[in-house]
Amino acid sequence: SDADATREVVTPMRPADQLAPSQWNGRFQIHNATLQLAVFPGTIQIAAAQVKLTPTSVDWTGVTGSYAHIPLDGSIGWQIFCPVSGPGCARNFTLHTSNLNIEHLQAAMHQGSTDSDLLERMNPWAGGIPEMPGSSGTFDAAVLSAGKLSLKNVSLQIGLLGHHAELLAISGTLFGGTLSGI
Repeated sequence: SDADATREVVTPMRPADQLAPSQWNGRFQIHNATLQLAVFPGTIQIAAAQVKLTPTSVDWTGVTGSYAHIPLDGSIGWQIFCPVSGPGCARNFTLHTSNLNIEHLQAAMHQGSTDSDLLERMNPWAGGIPEMPGSSGTFDAAVLSAGKLSLKNVSLQIGLLGHHAELLAISGTLFGGTLSGI
């Protein structure tokens, strides 16, 4: 009878496993796609990307697209097999844009939020959005604008985990001199 049927025990899968099980191998190209992530506010428009699946990793290369009308290009990758308990697999990224206006980015990430608390306004993941898995990488911009301040040839080393973003290092030029720190 159906009541005597043995149930198969299914081991919980991490998101990376669901995206590329170990039996998948190959490459595919993505063109003109919209990516909506539960852990990130807004949508990402992908003009083109090459995705490589191996038994041990997922690598997105030649990524071109935009977030909030900010053009981006670069690569993203992660390992498949990670401890089920513990921090999991860190995603690595290298992204570039020609011009990044911090106020424009902040407005896009808040999508019309009217919260006036500065710390809350800086946390785009507040309000029940799932925690972001560990990610780290480099974000480069030819020009980074924050109010009336513009840095040129900026390189930011960033770490993301849960609902937190950490600036690990910054370098660039400002007023004809070099800026680096953290």
